[in-house]
Amino acid sequence: MKKKRLIGSVILLVIALATNIALQLVGFFEQATTSILSVPVATHYDWNFVGIFIVGAIVVALGGLVSSLEKYQGRTLIVSFITIILAPAVVLSLLQ
Repeated sequence: MKKKRLIGSVILLVIALATNIALQLVGFFEQATTSILSVPVATHYDWNFVGIFIVGAIVVALGGLVSSLEKYQGRTLIVSFITIILAPAVVLSLLQ
């Protein structure tokens, strides 16, 4: 295992998820029409650059996770996708 890459990827993933959840609580993504990995990236009028940044951070974090955990690549990727897709919805429902 490559510990520095693993720790950096987990930190980046947590930051991306926290940003996504915080902006959904504020209502920043209410008019979203297009979403990738449950992160809104476009509205009727324009692109949502914060959402695009969050998706980019998630992709970089997933790449770091997969490359740092050589033996468990498939399982790590599946668990990460499930966490990314379900975490914001679960946290938002718990907070309301």
